[in-house]
Amino acid sequence: MKSKITNAPAGPTAKPGDDHAQIVVPTDSGTSLKVHVHPEGSGNLQFQQTPSGKDISNVDPLAHPNMTNAVVGAASGKVYVYNENGVQATIPLKDFPKQ
Repeated sequence: MKSKITNAPAGPTAKPGDDHAQIVVPTDSGTSLKVHVHPEGSGNLQFQQTPSGKDISNVDPLAHPNMTNAVVGAASGKVYVYNENGVQATIPLKDFPKQ
């Protein structure tokens, strides 16, 4: 099966400290990796870098049994691979495959 990358449109602007942010990452039966970025923030106001509770609760292993989910922490420089049970692996961004 050929891999495919789909860019998600930007979601509404959020600021560090907001109670939530949202983005819709389009997927279909050919999607094997779903990745989004948690931005850095600025000064004393930083965004959570690891998958949020909402990220984890949005995982649907029955609808997408072969999909891997990941969050890039822009400030941490790490990629967090997660499933419905939470973070399963942490990879330095510099070592994450580019293609």
